Amino acid sequence: MRSFYANGKLLLTGEYLVMEGAKALALPLKVGQHLRVKPYPDKSLIWQASQPEGAWLKTVFSLPDLEIQQTSDLLLAERLKEILTLVFSKSGISPDSGLVMETFLDFNREFGFGSSATLISLLSQWSGVDGYWLNNRLFGGSGYDMACATAAGPIMYSLSDSLPVVEPIDFSPPFYDQIYFVYLGHKQQSRKEIEQFKLSKNHTNTHITAISEISEMVCKAGTLPEFEKALLTHEAIMAEILNRKTVQQTLFGGYNGVVKSLGAWGGDFVLMTTRASRTDFYREMKNAGYTTIYPFADIVMSPPPDYF
Repeated sequence: MRSFYANGKLLLTGEYLVMEGAKALALPLKVGQHLRVKPYPDKSLIWQASQPEGAWLKTVFSLPDLEIQQTSDLLLAERLKEILTLVFSKSGISPDSGLVMETFLDFNREFGFGSSATLISLLSQWSGVDGYWLNNRLFGGSGYDMACATAAGPIMYSLSDSLPVVEPIDFSPPFYDQIYFVYLGHKQQSRKEIEQFKLSKNHTNTHITAISEISEMVCKAGTLPEFEKALLTHEAIMAEILNRKTVQQTLFGGYNGVVKSLGAWGGDFVLMTTRASRTDFYREMKNAGYTTIYPFADIVMSPPPDYF
């Protein structure tokens, strides 16, 4: 049996504009996805996908043609077939015997922590096919989530001539206990958001430069007010580009702290700062209808001592 692992991710700064060359602060998470591959006696590929709530996809493919023989979800199985066909074709893999491929998510796949990106990274690790190439062919986007999947700590990510630039960074804010990640309750379709952004073309090189500078400021902020000021400026710039109100304006008016969208606007998680105690913050969020909350230190991966 062979085993592989990929980290989940959160994009703290640079959403959308990272595809245009802006620097983005990206955080690998303490949760991710696992893959186990083992032989199977029949000429079939057995795919089993699970998350904390239980199994969410079971499919049997024939080999080597990857025809769907049985499945618990035909739509998902067809998408998986597309992914596996590309992996097998690019890698030249043609199994002589059957395979069992089992994936295990550490988080609910609706969370936007990177269920798709971690899968692509796992298949890349298993097959030897370049993960950035696979991701670009299948999903598009900047590829920052592929970088996070195998990173050992926070990174500054950008594209240069369409190639990924990954810089390990020291992002360990002294006020980390005043930062939380709160789930809004619905998954955003990043692919659709990316397409809309590319069609709008409302950004300029000045915006790209400003967001890159803010990413550096967020990383280096020594106090919570400095951090919050940078986040608010970031949100204002993106609101102008996207021609949309910020999540703080739409969902958290009057909140005594800063709320920032993470990744595609309108769904998944937000970052929230607070000066309240953890108990009081949780109570406030529960009263507002938000119950899935992660303190910074509980979810963001801490880099090893030799990371830099």
